Amino acid sequence: MTDAAPGIEPEFRRMVAFARLSRAGEEHEIIANAAECEALAARFGILAVVSLRASVRLRAMKRGLIGLEAHLEAVVRQACVVTLEPVQGVIDHCFTLRFIRAEPASDIAALDLDPLEDVEPLSGEEIDIGEIVAEELALSLDPYPRSPGAEAMIGPGGVAPVADDRAAENRPFVVLARLKRNS
Repeated sequence: MTDAAPGIEPEFRRMVAFARLSRAGEEHEIIANAAECEALAARFGILAVVSLRASVRLRAMKRGLIGLEAHLEAVVRQACVVTLEPVQGVIDHCFTLRFIRAEPASDIAALDLDPLEDVEPLSGEEIDIGEIVAEELALSLDPYPRSPGAEAMIGPGGVAPVADDRAAENRPFVVLARLKRNS
């Protein structure tokens, strides 16, 4: 989850060393600058990331687990799926994740974790909380943003209105009905 593709640097990198984490935890306030917002918008294929900030709490847990609790706030601009007009969206999302440091020789299955516990392995000596926040932002984007006038353009039931009567004659069910009458 937090490892970038080889040779590609994450757009919103904020590294925290594992060694400094305690059970009491520590807080991190992270804010994307203009260049990071622009790069994230390009990565996610949206018009703009207007702003992005997160409050992240990291803490060491028992059995070598690392807990992350975060509150993500963002303003984004996406293209309407109907009109292509810009649609502004506000994201206010809280999430919790758990990680475990995966040593090459370790077996995560041998840790006897609760099967319902979702734990992701991490390698190295640091965790990139910026990349984790960026990934949660991507998951929080509206997959079908619509401008206020989009509903009027597509009509009831999500079907585009017919421009003229000739187009209505060629609708699949109209053609089938005509074929049935003529047979």
